[in-house]
Amino acid sequence: MNDERLPLKHTGCKFGEWYHGDGMRQLGHIDIYRDLAGSHEMLYAGCEQIHTTVSGKHSDKAAHVKLDDFGAIFRTLFEQMELREQEVEARVA
Repeated sequence: MNDERLPLKHTGCKFGEWYHGDGMRQLGHIDIYRDLAGSHEMLYAGCEQIHTTVSGKHSDKAAHVKLDDFGAIFRTLFEQMELREQEVEARVA
């Protein structure tokens, strides 16, 4: 794998750019909004671990374990986002 395919940092994806930019300016005062940062960072840390595992001399089993972990983090992040969206909508309404 070449360096061009290295995972982005959590601030480099579309969500991260919005979250740390316009989203923070508009919603940063709300605790439930700021709570998303940790899960989003964990998602990218998991992506980096998978990249390291796959590009190294690790077993396929190790890669599958990392992928399973990544999937769990991904699902958790989206569940949190749905809950936060509902909470923000309730506060705005």
